[in-house]
Amino acid sequence: MACPSELQVARCDHSSRSGLSQPVLPQVSVIKIRPRDLAREIYVSSARTSPVLKSVIQDYASKVGITLKAEYEGENLPAAMSLVTSTGGVTLIPLYPQNMLTPNVVARALDGVPPTIDLTLGYNEARTPPLLLKFLSRADELVASVQDQSVSRYAL
Repeated sequence: MACPSELQVARCDHSSRSGLSQPVLPQVSVIKIRPRDLAREIYVSSARTSPVLKSVIQDYASKVGITLKAEYEGENLPAAMSLVTSTGGVTLIPLYPQNMLTPNVVARALDGVPPTIDLTLGYNEARTPPLLLKFLSRADELVASVQDQSVSRYAL
């Protein structure tokens, strides 16, 4: 399907610091989780309703040489976190729900380069109000700010 010529797409940069996914697991004292350790745990899929997230996680697992076979599937992120709590398993989630974690689960950084998804903004070139232009001019700065906050939270 061709896009209209007036549609513009802006790709916001991401760096290897910004992990799409982070392990969520019962309380543990380790700072970073090695991918091979994930393969030994009960894996709870958090991507049932997100084919892109599922694909990114499977591609990541393939790149690091592990197999993540979901023993349970959460319908959504809260359901996946609940399954982690009740089964003692692990899941991989995006960074954005980190403030929703309950006290009985923790998020830890992945050792190595985490999987990422590009953030892409689409807008109609014929309609560019000043607020949109300001947002676009600061999009990379906003993304970097969020990445820095997320990284510093888990870089113990």
